[in-house]
Amino acid sequence: MSGPAASDGGPDGPRAAWIWVGAPEEHDAGLARDGVPFHPGGSFAPRPGSGPVGTRGAWLREILARTPLTAWTSLFGLPPAAIVRLPVPGAPATCTSGGHARR
Repeated sequence: MSGPAASDGGPDGPRAAWIWVGAPEEHDAGLARDGVPFHPGGSFAPRPGSGPVGTRGAWLREILARTPLTAWTSLFGLPPAAIVRLPVPGAPATCTSGGHARR
């Protein structure tokens, strides 16, 4: 579902890291086991005053919120403050930053 990606920019260039995520296609037994609630489409607003997010976006936010911080720091070898600032191409910020913020 998610994982690190990096580009070294060349043999002597600096490494750039980002997070790649893919929202689940369906709410399956694994999501239920991990405590990710089923959200019908459009039923979940990340914070008061903001619009609803889609079902898959809500699941992604829940997965990020439930992932232990040690999983991220072990995977990336970075402190939590650096990890939450990594770019997440193609994912709505309300899902990714909202999920991290709930940790």
